[in-house]
Amino acid sequence: MAKKAERGVKTQAIRDYLKANKKAKAPEVVAALEANGVKVSTAMVYNLKARHSMGKRRRKAEADGQAIGPSISHLLAAKKLVEETGGVKQAQEALAALAKLI
Repeated sequence: MAKKAERGVKTQAIRDYLKANKKAKAPEVVAALEANGVKVSTAMVYNLKARHSMGKRRRKAEADGQAIGPSISHLLAAKKLVEETGGVKQAQEALAALAKLI
């Protein structure tokens, strides 16, 4: 029976190569890793590059003060509003009335 490869070895090899060669294209990464005995697909390289840039955009947006989604404190405040108004529908009506005033 064949020995099962360790989890994450290919991914880490791609990350290491991209860290050393920031402008490398996917086919170049595949060829270089294949020369080292690590077989990866171009789709895997493209996926990792996309996920890496997505994380950069998210961190940059958070650093600029843009909200990425509701924080825990916002959710707790919304829950408190729902409890005080007597339900989600009543809270939505109150928010709609507030929006008309603003």
